[in-house]
Amino acid sequence: MKEYSNELTNRFIDFSNRDLKRRVDSFMKRYQELRFQPLEENILKEIDSLTKEMEDKYEKGFFKDDYSWAAKWFDERVTFRSLEKYTEMERYRPYYIWASGFSHPNFESLTDFKNVKGSVDLDEIIEQDIDKQNFIDPMQLTLAVMHEVNNHILYLYSVDNEYPTNLLMFKKVYDRLQKEL
Repeated sequence: MKEYSNELTNRFIDFSNRDLKRRVDSFMKRYQELRFQPLEENILKEIDSLTKEMEDKYEKGFFKDDYSWAAKWFDERVTFRSLEKYTEMERYRPYYIWASGFSHPNFESLTDFKNVKGSVDLDEIIEQDIDKQNFIDPMQLTLAVMHEVNNHILYLYSVDNEYPTNLLMFKKVYDRLQKEL
């Protein structure tokens, strides 16, 4: 939202071709050992053509790094941390580092599931418990931020007199989804 422009939006969308090309190349390298059929030649040509078009359209190195789609707005190599700082979101880093232990499996988080004998209790790891009252679910912050982003998108693209209706509709969809989940 800070650098709102069609150019930035298009660069971000066009950059997604990088991952598509990588997935296709990886698949084609391994399809025989996986006992799959190769992708159709016309699909491969279309993806190669699109990749070439994007390489010609943008500056050299457009597909080089994970965040090079934003390079035009930076004087240095763009990284996750530089984007985070630019958007003033770095203040959330300590929270995400702390929360990642709960949301991503890792060896350290396994120690939270030791039983009285000191061994890891597999039943406790796979037990589903959705009634967490003692800590903030890491997804709550993500949902709150996405809610603000969606509100802003609705504000930008709604016809003036339809914004309140669109916002109400979005809230109803959001509430219904939350109830179902």
